[in-house]
Amino acid sequence: MIYIVLKDLAGNERLVPDGAPYRLNPGEFVVGSRGNNNGERQLEQETLVELAKHADSNLGSVIEIFAKPVAIVLGMDKCTSCNLRKIILNLKNKLGWKAMLDLVRRSFKEPPEIIAAEIKKVLES
Repeated sequence: MIYIVLKDLAGNERLVPDGAPYRLNPGEFVVGSRGNNNGERQLEQETLVELAKHADSNLGSVIEIFAKPVAIVLGMDKCTSCNLRKIILNLKNKLGWKAMLDLVRRSFKEPPEIIAAEIKKVLES
């Protein structure tokens, strides 16, 4: 598993799982990441690229234009769950509004791998 490493002014570190929502506490900043970056990260990126090929809308891309600057400031510009949400929104015509909104809501609570597998099933059927 990959973790984002946050450090406060006193030097205390906090680890946040990649893709999990988090807020920086006052005086806290992102210092990097830890964990298995190689195989797991590569597989996640390949899955996201595969799902993005099915995009039939640009809703997620439009939202990304406005959200990207905030993500960069918060140190979340490489957030797997955020990229997955963009893809979900871009698949709105294939998934339908109700399923799309349900997947976006669940993406804040469930790991991206589970959501991506579900989307793959829907697209394959």
